[in-house]
Amino acid sequence: MKISLEFFNDRRLVILSLINLLTLATLIFLIWLVLERNTKLNSDYQTLSQFAAQQENWRQIMGTWSTTATTRQVIDNYFITPASLPVFIERLESVASGAGTKLKLTAVEIVPGPPASLRVALTASGGWRSVLDFWKLVDRLPALITVDKLQLNARLLGNQTDDWSLSATFQVFNFENHDN
Repeated sequence: MKISLEFFNDRRLVILSLINLLTLATLIFLIWLVLERNTKLNSDYQTLSQFAAQQENWRQIMGTWSTTATTRQVIDNYFITPASLPVFIERLESVASGAGTKLKLTAVEIVPGPPASLRVALTASGGWRSVLDFWKLVDRLPALITVDKLQLNARLLGNQTDDWSLSATFQVFNFENHDN
């Protein structure tokens, strides 16, 4: 009997050893699987953290963009480009209309070279006060203007001088010519 009991014990020992080895292998596999998942989770967490940081940066940029909209519009309106040249001419016409003068643009010319400028020649006619108001309003335009020529003429109508004309040639230096 002893032999069969030892045989049974040996067999039982082998089976228990195999079960232990399988349990150990399963445990090692599960630990590896958890570590692999943990690495992937860390990678996903870092990606999400970077994405959240980018989103916050974009939120700040868009906030700055929206709060500076008025300032950017003022700056955009300050500079005259070939595309916005009609808007500048309309401003001059609006100033003349507001002052009660007749405006005749005789030349609008792009002067190349640093700094690029815009040469404008015009004649405004009307009453003395109107012509004077026109020039004051031109001087108040949001533009860097240097006057090349300014001439004031009067025409006598009977014994009153009520027909005045102002001829002016000036350069606008807040002109941006991106073509050159």
